[in-house]
Amino acid sequence: MPEGPVAIAAITSCTNTANPTLIVQAALLAERAVRAGLNAKPWVKTSLSPGSRVVEDYLREAGLLTALERTGFHIVGFGCMTCIGNSGPLHAELERLAAAEAADPVAVLSGNRNFAGRVNPRVAHSYLASPPLVVAYALAGSVLHDFARDPPGTDASGAPVLLKDLWPTDEEVAARVAAAVRPEMFRANAARLREGTQAWRDIEAPGGTRFRWDPDSTYIRRPPHLTDLPAEASERLRVDRARVLLLLGDDVTTDHISPAGAIPARSAAGRWLAEHGVAPRDLNQYSTRRSNHEVMLRGAFTNAAVAESYERIHRSNLIGMGVLPLEFAEGDDASAYGFTGEEDLSLTGLDELRVGTNDVGLHLVRPDGSRTSAALRLRLNSRQELAYLRHGGVLPYVARRAVSAP
Repeated sequence: MPEGPVAIAAITSCTNTANPTLIVQAALLAERAVRAGLNAKPWVKTSLSPGSRVVEDYLREAGLLTALERTGFHIVGFGCMTCIGNSGPLHAELERLAAAEAADPVAVLSGNRNFAGRVNPRVAHSYLASPPLVVAYALAGSVLHDFARDPPGTDASGAPVLLKDLWPTDEEVAARVAAAVRPEMFRANAARLREGTQAWRDIEAPGGTRFRWDPDSTYIRRPPHLTDLPAEASERLRVDRARVLLLLGDDVTTDHISPAGAIPARSAAGRWLAEHGVAPRDLNQYSTRRSNHEVMLRGAFTNAAVAESYERIHRSNLIGMGVLPLEFAEGDDASAYGFTGEEDLSLTGLDELRVGTNDVGLHLVRPDGSRTSAALRLRLNSRQELAYLRHGGVLPYVARRAVSAP
């Protein structure tokens, strides 16, 4: 096993699979690899999960689907899979080595999320790459492979095969795309979207104009935070006598606060589902059970979040859930205040929020009665973000607009 073993190589549904040029480029690279007798390394779990069925159509039309399959990239389904946490277990030996901390497996995927543990609980490091590079790293087997110098494999005669020998020319890619990718494929796919597959059409569903809530469902439950929701949002935001729930280090993302990956059997959410009759193999992942508040409460935290800075999507997601994305002033951080979780926290400056940077005061009262304050900032980029916070998040905002609509 090399250093930096690639445990997962996935061409995923989001981002790059919307670009036929990149998919055809990956398939042509796979075709050349097959001719040279190369294949994915045995410890690499490979998959292709396009976001559209048109991808299968034009790969088949181009005669390239078989080449991808022979290098390990079979179509495993359509839609979010590996990038949302549905990668399944790693190769059994890598699972064993990772559990024993004898290997540090990595993932290479063509998606847009690489948070630690997102694609698999055993994988702390995920690298985003174009579809042809996903195939290349599957052939090499290590994320540390030097493609400029070292061959990912050898041909039948034992001669080394470099990546430059496998990489298709832009003209070759363009010719295949022009011959195989046609507008009518997309129109035909769009026309049958509402029909769904036979499995989808066979699902029984009750009729009526109102959803019939099933109190025993482990997927969709009536959300209690919208029950008895006041018709109007509060005029002013106010936070008094709050507590520090978590004091975290750097590189904490939305996926840590509100995870979207696989639900571990030993997690609080996994145990709750098991108590309600869900088998370990059917736990699925958080994003598919996000309409069940009992699961999300056990996998998420809802509070006032204070940090040094926020990643763009992380910040937007917090606002969407009605969480204040507060930032310390420049040069300040949590370590200066010795938080223990016993302090009462109050915020001032929330009365007259506006689009732009708002000054907010954080006031701490310790158990011994001593007091201290910190200067915070609350950055709002639009009136829409301001509206979400005043309503307590997207769901109350939408519910109130629906009720008030003529």
